[in-house]
Amino acid sequence: MGLAKVAYDYTTESSAQALALYNAANETYAEDPAATSKCYSADAKKAYAPSAWAIASLDAVAGLDGGRDLASARVLNGDSWSKDHLLSPFTTKVSFGRVDVPQDGWVASYVVVTPVNGAVTLSKDYVAFPGVDTPIEYFIGINSGSVPSGNAHERFVFAALASKTTPSASAKSSTIDYSAAVVTVTDVVSKKTLAVSDLKPRFYNSFIDGLPNSLSFRVAGLSVNRAYTVKVSGVKVNGAARSYEYPVSLLGKK
Repeated sequence: MGLAKVAYDYTTESSAQALALYNAANETYAEDPAATSKCYSADAKKAYAPSAWAIASLDAVAGLDGGRDLASARVLNGDSWSKDHLLSPFTTKVSFGRVDVPQDGWVASYVVVTPVNGAVTLSKDYVAFPGVDTPIEYFIGINSGSVPSGNAHERFVFAALASKTTPSASAKSSTIDYSAAVVTVTDVVSKKTLAVSDLKPRFYNSFIDGLPNSLSFRVAGLSVNRAYTVKVSGVKVNGAARSYEYPVSLLGKK
């Protein structure tokens, strides 16, 4: 929620694919390519460069067909920097690379997504995940069953923005203050309040691409195909207290 539409960047696709090949050849991920390693190329190095952060993942799936939506489900699952990068509201273009390596009864998929920031003017002054009608596998992981389990990897992410046009304006704790933040999650129908825990603020003071900041948290008792309201209060933006409210629902697997 709060994200702008993005275009596919064919000009950086070869770099993303080169990094995926490098990762597969060296059985690694999220690593700065070394010239002495297998399948090194300038394109692979370019994809990993700070100007275009690469998001890499390694997953074992039961055959090639099991890899549907692998990239999105893998990087959106968990408390990871890759999630914060994919959720950047300032991303205008992305490219994609993937190499599947068949193993004995399973497939190792090496995926790279390279989000590139650009000039945008946002409609909202916050970003939130999950949002309305978020597929459950994007929240719990593609190989994690069909309902939320409440484990440590199932985290909501919220980011307040001090500017709708300038990413770095929201990248410091002196600008966005979560120290007194309170999060409540309410079932729209039953009016029941769910337990929220483990609030973790994160800031990117050396901002490159991705979310300039994030507040992640866990919610117990979630169900699929139900509507919830999330309220984040007590946030200070440039010294002024702010509250935010947004809807959430998780779609069950079909």
